[in-house]
Amino acid sequence: MTILGKDGYDKITATEMAEWIGTISYEVVCGISKRVPRVYLGPTEE
Repeated sequence: MTILGKDGYDKITATEMAEWIGTISYEVVCGISKRVPRVYLGPTEE
C-alpha cells in the first residue's frame, strides 16, 4: 500500500493529503510514527 509517494502513474503528495485534512504538509510528514518502515528508492527519471 502506498500512503505517500508515487505508485505507477498514481501519486499522493504530503501537500495533497494536508489539503484533504485541513493542515500543512509538515504536520502530515511528522505525524508518521517511527514504527512505520521507510523505503527510500532514490530519484527516478520521469
